[in-house]
Amino acid sequence: MIDEKYQGNGYSKAAMKSAIEKLKNDYKVSEIHIGHRKTNAVAGKLYESLRFVIFDEDETDYFSVLKESKAQAKIIRNASRYLTGEAREGTIVAGNTTNTHTYHQDSSVNFTGSTF
Repeated sequence: MIDEKYQGNGYSKAAMKSAIEKLKNDYKVSEIHIGHRKTNAVAGKLYESLRFVIFDEDETDYFSVLKESKAQAKIIRNASRYLTGEAREGTIVAGNTTNTHTYHQDSSVNFTGSTF
């Protein structure tokens, strides 16, 4: 947390970038998830600027994952919409019994198993 008198100078963004690079390079982390309060718009803007994409939410928080590409972000958003029932009617074409669903945004998501 950055002391209030030093906020707005880019220190949080620089620290987050450093932490992300360290996690990826030194610890070979393949996915980074983060959460923040819905009421904290500043944190939301920061995470969005660092390429985090919201994939889930509850009453008070947003949960995001770091995207590596636009295609990956699209798949994450579509999977989230499917799992939360927020996809618009007509935007999902149901697949076969392998739980594959194709979205009209040129991406598809495969779910395996009987529970999500």
